[in-house]
Amino acid sequence: MWIAGLAVIAAIAATYRLTRPPALVWWTSPAMGSSGKHARMLIPEGWELYMSFDSGMDSSWSAEYNFRPGNVLTSVLEWLLHTRRDSSSMRIEIVTYGTQQQTLAHINTDTMVIGAAPNQHRARRLAVARDRRAYADLTYERSNLTAFTRTYRQICNSLRIE
Repeated sequence: MWIAGLAVIAAIAATYRLTRPPALVWWTSPAMGSSGKHARMLIPEGWELYMSFDSGMDSSWSAEYNFRPGNVLTSVLEWLLHTRRDSSSMRIEIVTYGTQQQTLAHINTDTMVIGAAPNQHRARRLAVARDRRAYADLTYERSNLTAFTRTYRQICNSLRIE
């Protein structure tokens, strides 16, 4: 009897985990070279940084950070619940310059929803530092349209350089 009760509790917990709205948490980049600036944005809770690199030359510096969902469900649990893993990723590229870049004053910083491959939904947003010496380029992708629609505006609109 207690095994059945434990199975019911596990099923309720898994259902909650799979159906609740995704929580978003703040992520802050390391300092952008010697500028002391940081990029800040919301990312889905449980997503992990899986690849990053940075390079600096003279007064310019650039970095790229890539995120994807952590391994939330095991293959057995996915099979039992008949779920398919959402193909998702997020990339932010950050570039700083030693001098003010006039061209950055004309960059479109609106959120753009871009047509991608079938069943792959993509949004992109750029943010420019007030002094026009840095920008951040965010690309957010998901195969699950419902999850994408619930989160892309909050994520893209949260991008800041501080």
